[in-house]
Amino acid sequence: MAEKTAVVPEPVKLGAVSGSGAASKGKLVDNKTISAVVSSTLERAALVVEDLSKPVYRRYFAADPDAAALMAHMDDLTRGRMLNEVLRLLMEWDPVSDSAYLNFEVRNHQYAYRVESRMYRELLVALRDVVAQLLGDAFEPDRVAWESRIAGLLAEIEARAG
Repeated sequence: MAEKTAVVPEPVKLGAVSGSGAASKGKLVDNKTISAVVSSTLERAALVVEDLSKPVYRRYFAADPDAAALMAHMDDLTRGRMLNEVLRLLMEWDPVSDSAYLNFEVRNHQYAYRVESRMYRELLVALRDVVAQLLGDAFEPDRVAWESRIAGLLAEIEARAG
């Protein structure tokens, strides 16, 4: 893993959501704001480590040996492509436009590869934890956005995994 030395920029500041005071209470209700925060966090992590896939999969497989066994036949390129899709969903999640994609992917992975719903949670948590470790205290202001996005994605995945 090629580590870089970099100055980590400040996180995106969360503005109040039209008078609701939600941002000041630690709640994010605006999908675009969540996307901006998650994207900014990932950009800052990319300044610290060039390739997130190796540390993410290392943490994921340590937490879930079943997933490691399931993905043992996959090469780094395939794993990288899968992680890129996860990153896209985290940065640009749109429940309407991504609905058909998730319908196909969740069902395909469930029936063709025996992927269990918990494996998605463990992958997303591994990614979040790697990014948090890379950024240290600079991650904390973005944690609410990450938790919100992960919870939203997992709810959608669970609804499809039936």
